Amino acid sequence: MNQLTILPPEYKQRILLLERNRLVRRSVVLTGASIALATAIFWGTNMILSQQLQTIETELLITTPASTQYPITQLNEQNTREYQLLNQLRPTATSHARTITVLLSTVPAGVTLSKFDYQPELQRVTFSGVAADRGRFLAFRDNLTSLSTIESVQAPISSLAAPTDIDFTITATLTP
Repeated sequence: MNQLTILPPEYKQRILLLERNRLVRRSVVLTGASIALATAIFWGTNMILSQQLQTIETELLITTPASTQYPITQLNEQNTREYQLLNQLRPTATSHARTITVLLSTVPAGVTLSKFDYQPELQRVTFSGVAADRGRFLAFRDNLTSLSTIESVQAPISSLAAPTDIDFTITATLTP
């Protein structure tokens, strides 16, 4: 469908420019109004919440007797009990962490562990994995044997059957 244009092109451009200006002005006014409204809402909410918080704090101070506001002696007794318990547990946890670190430091390059089972209550640790060759497997076994925290090491001789890619399980007994 063809439209008949009565207006000359320069008037059309002027009308389009006026229409764009009107839309821009509306957008600016609406954006400003939105910002002002959001500010008013947030400010009002902040005022209400701060008043409620003040009221609650005042009520707590009025209804709480002075002797129970700061139960320092009760807190000190509780902290002392927790501190004593922590001191009882700390040496055990620290010694286990130290033992695990030492045990894992004996693993040479070329040995990959797939399982590490540390059982301090049984005084036993089990290593399972793959060694690249016999030399690396024997080096791992010897590293474990040389530790003062290890009493004995059991490594099946069958682990030495293959020359490379040796699947192994080593069980070490910890010194008491």
